[in-house]
Amino acid sequence: MPLSSTQIEKLAARKNVRKIAVENFLGSLGSLRQFEAYGNLHRDAASYRWNAATIAAIESGIRMAYAEKKPAKARLSRDQKKALDDYNFRLREEDRYLGSVFVNALGQLAHETRTKAAYDRCVVLGMTHEHGL
Repeated sequence: MPLSSTQIEKLAARKNVRKIAVENFLGSLGSLRQFEAYGNLHRDAASYRWNAATIAAIESGIRMAYAEKKPAKARLSRDQKKALDDYNFRLREEDRYLGSVFVNALGQLAHETRTKAAYDRCVVLGMTHEHGL
């Protein structure tokens, strides 16, 4: 994602930074891939003898330009929240049971059935891993 002019100006306004170099370099990232941008930076820095502050500002701009956006967390309805809480409870209950010394096949099957039913309830409500399932 290209940087906005405001973001570039902030980076160029840092102390001891060559403003024109930062503005021109970050403004021309275009369709370069991240590793190409770093390669161009180091070649340009060597040929134009940029100082460390200028290089650091441009590196920060490259990181900002290629940073991945975090996906928005999915909001849960009241029924979904209740179903997710029940599923998490069933998972904890099953883990506790399987960690005890009194495990038998019938008990294990009963706990697995309840956990599966709670999971299925969540899936029916349209929940996925994005909802914490």
